[in-house]
Amino acid sequence: MIRKIFNSILEQNTFPPQWSEYITILIPKPGNKGYRPIALAPNLLKLLEKIIKKRLDWYVENDYIISPSQFGFRKQKSTQDSTTLLVSKAYLSLSKKQVFAFPMLDIEGAFDNVDPNTLIQDLIELKIGSKTTAFIQEIVSFRNISFYLKKKHIEDKPTTKGFPQGSVLSPILFNIYVRKIFCNMGQCSNFQIAEAIKEDANQLSHWLKQRGLNIAPHKYQFILINNRRKSLKHIKIQIDKTDIFAADQVKFLGVIFDSELRWLPHIKDIKNRAMSTLNILKAFSNKKFGVKPPLLLNTYKALTRSILEWGFSS
Repeated sequence: MIRKIFNSILEQNTFPPQWSEYITILIPKPGNKGYRPIALAPNLLKLLEKIIKKRLDWYVENDYIISPSQFGFRKQKSTQDSTTLLVSKAYLSLSKKQVFAFPMLDIEGAFDNVDPNTLIQDLIELKIGSKTTAFIQEIVSFRNISFYLKKKHIEDKPTTKGFPQGSVLSPILFNIYVRKIFCNMGQCSNFQIAEAIKEDANQLSHWLKQRGLNIAPHKYQFILINNRRKSLKHIKIQIDKTDIFAADQVKFLGVIFDSELRWLPHIKDIKNRAMSTLNILKAFSNKKFGVKPPLLLNTYKALTRSILEWGFSS
């Protein structure tokens, strides 16, 4: 029965109007840094999205549409793979006595500012089936969002752009949307580093703006990894009239990179975090009212060892 309904929707391009209604729960971010919106869609829509996603996954992976450097939202790829590749490239540069430039940027409101027309043109360019494209167009072209905070209704707001946060299809569609984002930074001398990073950043910023996206300058960071004694902290770039200096250390996917790749800040960080879990373990190991050893071991693995082993493969 459900299969017939889905086939009818795709064949006749009849999108139920109820599927354009989303309930969005606002979840506070840590440190009072705003809210993270999580969209709740109708169950049947999520089921059909999952079917479409499987087809898109197969297509983009088998036709190598998405860059191998893209690790997010992909099967058999993880954050550990990303950090391991980054570290190996950094060590390779150090072995050649070169400076490894590692810029980190954040796209401001990434999912919220995707342009539906540009996305549909991308899908047509990639020769995605017309029925699938028409279905995706219905999803991204219009949504009526009801916002809730702490179980209280805040407001209703229609939107004609962006992806719903928490949607099944949003991650893979965003990967398709920014599939051409990757550019390689060339090797350069110390005097060329700032210009090379600035040129790449401005080129990327221009490309993103053409797609309705913007780099958040206040979140942009870069670090220059080298094994020379001379500090490179004086090197700076400017993005949207914001001066950005080379950092001593940056945190990427839970791993702290320092400018000499000695890992001392990372070791100190995981030590402090692991030590903070000991009080819980001490409470659980009390002789009078503590838990059994197997449960204590599982607690250690979940709270303490997971911190110690994070980034270990890097």
